[in-house]
Amino acid sequence: MKKFLISIIVSLAVFGMAPVHAEVGLINMQAIFERYAEAAKMEEVFQEKREKYEEKLEKHNEKMAEAREKKSSEKKMKDLADAMQKEMEPLQQELLQFRNESIYSIRQKILAMTQRVAKEQGLDVVMDQQAVVYGGYDLTEFVLDRLNKESDSK
Repeated sequence: MKKFLISIIVSLAVFGMAPVHAEVGLINMQAIFERYAEAAKMEEVFQEKREKYEEKLEKHNEKMAEAREKKSSEKKMKDLADAMQKEMEPLQQELLQFRNESIYSIRQKILAMTQRVAKEQGLDVVMDQQAVVYGGYDLTEFVLDRLNKESDSK
């Protein structure tokens, strides 16, 4: 029994003192978002939706300004404001939801591709560059290249 315990202690001492080595990869999420073709398409669609929203908002503001110039009653002003809110609030929610869902979808694609590239490169951990002061292997261009190639093939 003593020999068994001694062999366990020796094994732990030998293997326990071996340095833990994890290869760390880095990505620049912001750079990928800025240069990923699919993210650019999403941003374009978002801007189009936002412009339509802003056009409708501007029309409502013009109606309100006209009513003020004509010195419309408080009831008429309130009715105009209520109508504006009734029309614009769902559009604003739709815009926000589109943005959030698009960002989430793109982020998931980036993370999945990062995981595939990391496995191919034999890396154990991947972190955003903003969290690292020193060291690591930059995967940003590999991930971005693969994402854009995959996006082009669709």
